[in-house]
Amino acid sequence: MTEMLLMTAPAVSQSVTLSLFSKGPTGINVNYTTFSNNMPKTFANHIFVWESAGPVVPWQKIDSFVKDQPITQDSYKGLQEVKFAYEVGKSYIVGYAVTPDPSSTMATLFLPADNAPTDSTSVQLTMGSLITGGVQLKFSGLSQYNPSANDNWVAIWDGEAALYKGAPKCKAAITSPTSSGTVVVPCPLLIGSTYTAGYYMAPAKGDQATSLAAEVTFTT
Repeated sequence: MTEMLLMTAPAVSQSVTLSLFSKGPTGINVNYTTFSNNMPKTFANHIFVWESAGPVVPWQKIDSFVKDQPITQDSYKGLQEVKFAYEVGKSYIVGYAVTPDPSSTMATLFLPADNAPTDSTSVQLTMGSLITGGVQLKFSGLSQYNPSANDNWVAIWDGEAALYKGAPKCKAAITSPTSSGTVVVPCPLLIGSTYTAGYYMAPAKGDQATSLAAEVTFTT
């Protein structure tokens, strides 16, 4: 029987947020907040815009975007201009992607045609439980997204932040085809230590793990 262990303090989760600063006939200005060690320009973060009748990314027609805008600065939070012809009577969904591939979109903001207020939605990673020999994590992604088809994975890092470079302490693939679920990461954790789990939207390239979408920090 798997033994569940207790954490010494509540786990702390972080995710990406988007908000609309302004809009006009030539496009929008979007506020974004990512992680303090992210360099959005260097790591090729992008904002995509699709026409959409509802708050769901058109995953089956992912290349149908009306605009692909690279983030133009290396500040982990900032204001990004996104130019496109903003048409009367149309709804749009804005997506923040952590690679140039729109399939790595991990935060969205729906802009309905009726100008109703809307909130940002993003990938979330939270603690399930500490177990003997590892940790169980809970993830919640964007509606209708398939993590396993897009090679999503999670990693455990020593310390108070998930990293963008280096070898993680432990890692595990997300094998679920549904956007929300749990994943067990086998990992020899030490008592009285702080770790951070990160959720990644694309495979690492060498020692570069730049597709971080969400993280949760916990202390054993």
